[in-house]
Amino acid sequence: MARAPVLSPRDAVMTATQLVNHGLAEAPEMIARLRRQLSNIAVQEYLDQIENRFRAIAALRHRDGIMMDRQLMHRLYHPEEPVFVRNPSGNGSLMLALATKFNNFQVSNAIFSAVLLELGYSVLILKDCTDFGYLKGVPALGTDPEALARWVEGFMARQGLDQLHIAGFSSSGFAALLISAMLHCDGCICFSPLTDLGPGSGLPQPGYLTQALRQQIDGRFLCNLATRFETERQITPRTIVFGDQSAADGRHARNLQHLPELRLIEVENCGHQTPGALLERGQLLDVLRQTGGSAAM
Repeated sequence: MARAPVLSPRDAVMTATQLVNHGLAEAPEMIARLRRQLSNIAVQEYLDQIENRFRAIAALRHRDGIMMDRQLMHRLYHPEEPVFVRNPSGNGSLMLALATKFNNFQVSNAIFSAVLLELGYSVLILKDCTDFGYLKGVPALGTDPEALARWVEGFMARQGLDQLHIAGFSSSGFAALLISAMLHCDGCICFSPLTDLGPGSGLPQPGYLTQALRQQIDGRFLCNLATRFETERQITPRTIVFGDQSAADGRHARNLQHLPELRLIEVENCGHQTPGALLERGQLLDVLRQTGGSAAM
């Protein structure tokens, strides 16, 4: 009989984290085993955090329905296919969620969809698993952010949806903010986003966005969003969420702090991974609601 693989303590904890982020039923048992085997205080505290995260995930009303739908789950995990999930409430509010280049929102697309359904939204998840971060569009939908925005408008018209919010996290945050200025958007919330990709920017730049990649992107979209938003005719309410332990994220967030209808939320004792931290603290739904991110009647 083949022996089970032996994981290092670090790999075991990371495996438990992934079980939690994907909402899998094996997570509580894995956490319990690690509690018995690893006595380090910092590890025990981290296990507390992800256990709280799993409890919040397990309480989502739409989680089980999503995860039991094998066809939907296949589409949610597909690295390219857009996914639309209509809310059973039938209202006309859509959350356009731009997945990160890792095809998630720290938690899986399935779990983030359950969060958004909880708030009354229908959900449209787009994906770009390249390092371009949607700045060259999405295959079959549009070749740049402007074309992508036009596609979203057409999609909403076809689906009878008349209210739009946009969400992004990390590598998708810049594009989410950018696209919010290209169509009628009722609100945009981004977690730990970049806000300035302009040439000569004084803000920290992502290592994956190399000069070779920049040369393939239309220069109009490699900009400082603060400058772009200052001249927009229609002011869109926007919220930037960032962790107080990420200096880079803080600098990018404060780059926009002077803009009207811009709200900054600083998460205490948190680094880059803001969605998970808010979820495990029982605050994610409230943050979304308080920032105009709720379609519930």
